[in-house]
Amino acid sequence: LPHLRFVEPEDMRFKQVPSPLPDMRIWICCIGGFSFVITSEDLPIPDWHGYTASWKNARYEAEQAPNRIEGQFATMAEAETACQKTYKQLRQKN
Repeated sequence: LPHLRFVEPEDMRFKQVPSPLPDMRIWICCIGGFSFVITSEDLPIPDWHGYTASWKNARYEAEQAPNRIEGQFATMAEAETACQKTYKQLRQKN
């Protein structure tokens, strides 16, 4: 996408958005033509680590299912780091 300016992964800033569920928290970040989402749920599930992350190409937002970033993350910082690594990989492909 020629009109998009790629920014460094370290510049990713997640913003918390309203959640449709009372026990779920959601943060989003749109950067360089991609959208990233981190979620955290308070669920009584054994071995639940707390945070998950996913991404989509913003150009195909409506048609594309989210791509889950492998793993469950114990902290928000770990999930953000995984998003930064994924963004860096995506940026290198384009």
